[in-house]
Amino acid sequence: MPHPYPATQRPSRHVGVSALALALVLVLACAPGPVARAGNGLQWRLEARVPVICAILDVETPADRPASLAVTTTCNAERYQLLLHPPEGQAVLRTARSSAGVVQIGAGTVTITSTRPGQALTTIELDAPVSAGPIAVTLQPL
Repeated sequence: MPHPYPATQRPSRHVGVSALALALVLVLACAPGPVARAGNGLQWRLEARVPVICAILDVETPADRPASLAVTTTCNAERYQLLLHPPEGQAVLRTARSSAGVVQIGAGTVTITSTRPGQALTTIELDAPVSAGPIAVTLQPL
């Protein structure tokens, strides 16, 4: 049985790819909505929910600054608080700085508005050294 095509005119793989591309163009052209309208670009919308995960990695009191705390955290929340629980009552905070973003000081709390998720170092200066024991620090996402 002879081939339906002469040896010089055999169909190639490119015919199948071209047919697939043509079918895709026809489907997109017939699709309702902004994709089919001329002049509008193709738009994608992706939504995802990411769980908030925060943790305190380390709390240190530098030997040369007994009224200072260095708190290393990791957090993907936009805002979170560090709560200080000294053994003898309320801690009086003087200043605080964080590599995560903007810091606000409250009564025994440091509120951080993060500009980027991930690991951060927050330095907290107290009015006086805590002499009765170590300060417990907790993290609360807001």
